[in-house]
Amino acid sequence: MDRFTDTRYVAVRTFRRSGTPVDTPVWPIVADGKLYFGTPEHTHKVTRIQSNLQVQVAMCDSRGNTTGPWTDGQARVLTANEFEPYRQRIDQRHPIACRAIRLVAKLRRWNYVGIEITQLSNGS
Repeated sequence: MDRFTDTRYVAVRTFRRSGTPVDTPVWPIVADGKLYFGTPEHTHKVTRIQSNLQVQVAMCDSRGNTTGPWTDGQARVLTANEFEPYRQRIDQRHPIACRAIRLVAKLRRWNYVGIEITQLSNGS
C-alpha cells in the first residue's frame, strides 16, 4: 500500500452481493503499510464492505478515473477510537474540505467510521 502514500485520491472498489463492482474515489492516508479513509457510517460502501471484506484499490483522479493498476486488499471497519489518529491526518491534508464535511455531518447527525485496507499477500 506504500505506493499510495503521496496520492491525493484512491479509487476503492467494493462489490455488491451480485458481484458487481462499485468504484468510489476517497482521500487516503497510508500508515504502517495500510491504507485508511473515512466515510459516513450509513453509506453503501460500508454496507458492501461489511458483506464482503475483499476490495481493490487503484490510484485515481478526483472523479474516480483510475490512473494505475488495481491492488487486491481486505477491508475492515474501524471504531472511532481506532480511526481518530488517521482522521486527524486526513483533516491536515484536506483542511477546508474536511471542516465543511464535518459541519454537514454534524448538522445531519452522521456518524463517521474509518476503513482500513490491508494489501493481500499476492500483491496483484
